[in-house]
Amino acid sequence: MELGYEVSDPIPLHGDNKGTVDLVLNPVTRRRSKHIPIKHHTIREYVEEGLIDLIRTPTNEMLADGLTKPHAHVQLSNFVTGLGLT
Repeated sequence: MELGYEVSDPIPLHGDNKGTVDLVLNPVTRRRSKHIPIKHHTIREYVEEGLIDLIRTPTNEMLADGLTKPHAHVQLSNFVTGLGLT
């Protein structure tokens, strides 16, 4: 609303960390997941409310990685094309 847009569909949120995505989508509490940061619980609430659609995306398909990590020329070209840059 602050940006002047009304959002009626869930916002897609892509993540490449399988453990995190699985934990958010399947809220099973185990001994190792006892001390999860509050931000993960918040994301879980947003998914349950239908505000966010959490999607598991493999690292090699994450287009934003082309802007934040070093890559070989071929892989960087794929990121540039995927982002619609020239």
